[in-house]
Amino acid sequence: MEALTALASGLVLASLSGITALAFKHPEAFAKLYPFLNLGVSIVFSGLSIWQAAVHITWAGLLPFVSHEQLQGAYLIKENLALPYAWICIFLTALLVFFWVNVKLPVFIKSVGTKPSDQ
Repeated sequence: MEALTALASGLVLASLSGITALAFKHPEAFAKLYPFLNLGVSIVFSGLSIWQAAVHITWAGLLPFVSHEQLQGAYLIKENLALPYAWICIFLTALLVFFWVNVKLPVFIKSVGTKPSDQ
């Protein structure tokens, strides 16, 4: 499991680095890509929200039919199906802010008259 987590983290960091490089080297192209990235993140967020709502609504509907002896096991199953929703919200919001900054920052740097490579 640790290897899978390391692989996923590496892929996320590599893709974020690639997006940043694209945004600074080709700001016009990234500006055209931005709405699609925003839409993709929004669709993922909507899907995860629907899943989370479905798990909780199903739990509320099934709770009266679960015996007291099986309640702890049923709760553990529900928790396994539920997502770490707060962390997902934070990550997806940060991703949207990251995309927005990558759209606006190259334009701002050009308007100031400096380039990122002048440091």
